[in-house]
Amino acid sequence: MFTIFKQKIFYRYLLSYFVAFIIPFLLLGTFVYVNFIADLQEELEQASFNNLQQVSESIGDRKREFTNIATRISTDTRLTSYQLNHPYYSYEAIKELGKYRSNSILFDEIALVYHENPDVIFTSRGYHTLENFIARYDMTNLTVEELSMLMKEETPKAKIVHTGEGRDYLAIIQPIMPNSLFPHGSVTYMIEKKHFVSTMSTALSDLVGHTYILDSEQQVLAEYMNDDDFATDMLDFDDILEKANNDETITIEGKDYTLNLVEGDDGWSYISILQEGQLFGLFKGTLTSYVLMLLVVFFVGVIITYVLSKYQYKPIDLLVKQVKTTQKQSNQEVNELRQVMHAFEQLNHDKATLSKTLYKHRPFAQQQFWMHLLKGEYPTKEAMSDMASSLQLELNKAYYFVVILHSDSEGIKTFKQQVEDHLNYKTCKVMLLIY
Repeated sequence: MFTIFKQKIFYRYLLSYFVAFIIPFLLLGTFVYVNFIADLQEELEQASFNNLQQVSESIGDRKREFTNIATRISTDTRLTSYQLNHPYYSYEAIKELGKYRSNSILFDEIALVYHENPDVIFTSRGYHTLENFIARYDMTNLTVEELSMLMKEETPKAKIVHTGEGRDYLAIIQPIMPNSLFPHGSVTYMIEKKHFVSTMSTALSDLVGHTYILDSEQQVLAEYMNDDDFATDMLDFDDILEKANNDETITIEGKDYTLNLVEGDDGWSYISILQEGQLFGLFKGTLTSYVLMLLVVFFVGVIITYVLSKYQYKPIDLLVKQVKTTQKQSNQEVNELRQVMHAFEQLNHDKATLSKTLYKHRPFAQQQFWMHLLKGEYPTKEAMSDMASSLQLELNKAYYFVVILHSDSEGIKTFKQQVEDHLNYKTCKVMLLIY
């Protein structure tokens, strides 16, 4: 089976076909792979950005809901400062606040403060002083003065509230400004941070990284993390925002991370920090299938290359075998083409030798032909014509005659020439046989 590999010409055929196959295979495979990876990278990055965009839109919708509630409260005649401070109507006003709270499962409490009486906070469970409100939630990072300043803000604000129970809240303060350029009060929504975290988890899906929500002052309002390689306090968000806007990567603890940034209309920023390279892990099966397909194409190409090489080599192999049956090669390692060339050279040499020998004996053979012709030894006209043709004799005349002269004279050759000159005409050819 493998005897054909001993042939040098077969190696050349095999190598030429393999090169003709492998070069376009490598070029096409590399081109498809590079474009496939580039498209895959772009698609995965776009998918990650779209997830973050969805988080931004979802939280933005909730914030607009808070704004709408604050607007309705500001125009609700049952929740005016007079109603809330009235000994009788305050009960109805607090019940109305409870209705606003029950209409949304997102926030744990809704609190209303009017600037004309800033020390009293009205909630769905009654009214509180600032101290009582802090004590109710066991706030550990806010003082009475800080809480009072937050509720007097003229623009929407958000503040992380830590409690002694270990539950973190996001307090969103929404100023109310009915028919005025300046707020006369504020609505505060106490929202457990886990509601934001559960929404943010969809931005990462199965990826490893961090997602953050920042306010307009780059303060972290909420974060979701499934990567323990670094902590939030290690990050410089001013630098991260700058690099995210420039589509740059960052390095943390020796690892490279890609950045996605979505900026909301309200000044909030949504950032995802993802480890580089893990995006391809989601499509590991696709990449494996692609590599397997390339391997299958490669092996099929090698088999076709072998079959074509063997098919093209077959005529040469048959010719070499034929030559070996008639020629003796002293060196078995001689190239097949050289063997064939040597055989043809020897054949041409033998042909030349034979032609030379025949040329020397042609006059005698021609005389023998005429003798056989006179004796009638040719059974058919075809046999006579074939022999004449082989001796380069033309028997294309209508009639022929033979003159036989016998002489012992030494001048017979001169006499022969004279006779031939005398008898040669355009219409006849004379050959004298002299004995």
